[in-house]
Amino acid sequence: MIHRDHHMLARLACTHREITGAVLRMVRSIEEDPPPAEQLRALGGYLRAVGEQLDSRAETDAETLGYPDD
Repeated sequence: MIHRDHHMLARLACTHREITGAVLRMVRSIEEDPPPAEQLRALGGYLRAVGEQLDSRAETDAETLGYPDD
């Protein structure tokens, strides 16, 4: 059980680092060469959707691990 919990937490941490890295790369790219406003709006919508999925996944994993609500 502990091994499974550790593995799940490690997977979440890895996913968080990967997503954070990707977002930072996108921000740098946007700062260097800003895309048209239409593309920025689409990117904002995509990032909101990703954030919502991550929140949902974190809640599901917390429930699986038996952590109380924050």
